[in-house]
Amino acid sequence: MSSVESNPYLFWHSSQTGKNGLNVSQYNNKIVDTLLEKAQNASNDKDRETAYRQFQEILVKEMPAVFLYQSTYSFAVAKKIQMKPIETIRVPSDRFSNITSWYIKTKKTLK
Repeated sequence: MSSVESNPYLFWHSSQTGKNGLNVSQYNNKIVDTLLEKAQNASNDKDRETAYRQFQEILVKEMPAVFLYQSTYSFAVAKKIQMKPIETIRVPSDRFSNITSWYIKTKKTLK
């Protein structure tokens, strides 16, 4: 599991509608509410994944919003720095998730 897990509860649960909530689409679906609660309270990854998958299926079917944008985190690295590719960057700090394996090839040797 990723170090950062998105939490759709804040954006899709009906309790988050209104002036102070993040459910800006004002989406209200009791089945989705139940699935989001199950996911949030799941004691294992399998149950959480099942609940989120069912939630996503309903969201795609009902389409309460049109997703127009997905942020991209780009960063420059000097060519001389060797590193494994980073698979997922969800927050800017993920750019450094594998920093302990970065290196620069040199001709110097340890004595």
